Amino acid sequence: MAEPAHDPAARPRRPNWRSVRYTPPDDADGGHWLVTYSDTVTLLLTIFVVLVSMMTFVKSTPEPLQSPLLRPVFVPVLTADGELPPDTLAQDSLPPTSRPAVAPPPPPNVAAEPQSTAGISRAYASVAAPEEPGLPETPQTWASRTSRELAALLAREGLGRNAVVERVDRHVVVRLGDNILFPLGQADLRPEGAALMAKLAPNLARLNSFIRVEGHTDDLPIANLRFPSNWELSAGRAATVVRHLIAGGVPAGQLEAVGFADTRPVVRGRTDAARMRNRRVSFVILPPDGLP
Repeated sequence: MAEPAHDPAARPRRPNWRSVRYTPPDDADGGHWLVTYSDTVTLLLTIFVVLVSMMTFVKSTPEPLQSPLLRPVFVPVLTADGELPPDTLAQDSLPPTSRPAVAPPPPPNVAAEPQSTAGISRAYASVAAPEEPGLPETPQTWASRTSRELAALLAREGLGRNAVVERVDRHVVVRLGDNILFPLGQADLRPEGAALMAKLAPNLARLNSFIRVEGHTDDLPIANLRFPSNWELSAGRAATVVRHLIAGGVPAGQLEAVGFADTRPVVRGRTDAARMRNRRVSFVILPPDGLP
C-alpha cells in the first residue's frame, strides 16, 4: 500500500510575532484613571480646608487661651530697702500678667529684721532665690541663703575684691583681706576694719551658728618682741577679730580663734599680689544645730 504524499501546506504555520499589534481594552466608559485622579484632588482639597480652618482658629484665639510663654515678663528692680523705685509704673497701668509680684507684709507678731539687712533679705528672698513655703530648711539651703545675704552686705560696704563669700557644702566661708582690717605686720584693727566688724557682728549674731575665725599670713618671716613668728601674728589677728565680734553681740561660746600662719595659702607664689591675697582673715560659719 502506498503512503500518502506529504503536503507541505498542511503543516501548522508559526505566528509572526512582529506582525501582532496590541489592541487596548474597550475604554468606552470613561477610563479607570479618572477614579484615582478624583481621589487625589479630593484629598488635596480636604487638606487645604483643614489648614485654613486651623489658621483662622489660632488668629481668633482669645488671650487667656494663648501660651503664657508668649507674654512679656517685667522684672522689677528693687532698691536697697526692698521697695520699688518711685519712678516705677503704677501696677494698675500694667496688664495682669506683667504686674510685679510683691511679697506680702510680715505678720505683726514677727519681729522686724535688722535695718542693715532687711532690704537685702527681702530682695534676695523674693527675686534671687524663691523657695516654696512650708518646706523645712536644710543645711544646704541655709548655706545658700546666708552666703547671699552676707555677700550683699559686704557689697554694700564697697569691699569689692577684698571680700570673698563662698558656700562650701554645708558651710559658709567669708574671706576678708588684711589690707582693710590690719596694718602690715600688726594685729590692731584699722578704724575702717573696726567699723566693718561693728556692722558684721549683728548679722553674725542672728545666725545662731558656730563661727571659727582663722588668721592667715604670707610667707615673709616676722620676728619682734610681740610676734616672734607668723604663728603669733595670725593667732593675734584672729583673737582681735573675735573680741570685736563679742563686743558687737556675738555670743562668746559660738566663737573660736585659730591661727594658721602661712601654712594654708590660697595662691601659690612669692609675688606681692600673691602675698597680699594670702594675708587674710576667714570666717568659717557652720549651720545651726537645729537644722537636720
